[in-house]
Amino acid sequence: MKAKLFDPLLIPGLPIYASPFENSSVGVDRTAKNHNGVVCTSRECVTIAGFLAGNLNDKIDPCDDFYEFACGHYGLNRNLPANKPLRHTISDVQSRLNKQVKTILQMPILNTESKWDQLAKGYYQKCLDEDELERTGLTAIREIVDWVGGWPTLQG
Repeated sequence: MKAKLFDPLLIPGLPIYASPFENSSVGVDRTAKNHNGVVCTSRECVTIAGFLAGNLNDKIDPCDDFYEFACGHYGLNRNLPANKPLRHTISDVQSRLNKQVKTILQMPILNTESKWDQLAKGYYQKCLDEDELERTGLTAIREIVDWVGGWPTLQG
C-alpha cells in the first residue's frame, strides 16, 4: 500500500496526492471517486479544476518543490501575448475580474439595486460621458472634492 502525504488534497473534482516514498504516485489520481458528495461539479468548478490541473507538473514531488509542482506547466498550453510572456494566474484572475466589474458598471442603473451599486454605476458612467465632461469641465469634480472636505492644492 502506498503512503500518501496528501490523501486527498482536492482541487474541485480532481483529487491530487503525493508520496514522499514513491515518485510514481505523485500526480493526479484520475480514477478517484467522489464518495462523500462534497466536490463541486458546477461548470465554474470544473473549469477552474481544469485550469489548475493544466498548471500542474506531476513529475515533481510537491514536498521537494511545491511551486514547481503546482505551477510548473503554467503557460505551456496557452497562447500568451508577446507583451505579457510571464503572466501569472493572479493577473489572469485580476484581468477577468476587471472585465466583469466593467460589464456590471456599464449596465443600466436600476431602482432595485442598492444605493452603493447605483452610486458606483453613476460615477463610472459619468466619467465615461465625454460630452458632459467637455461641457462642465472640472466643475463636477470640484463639487465632489469640496463635498468630501476639499483638497488644499486645488483651492490654493
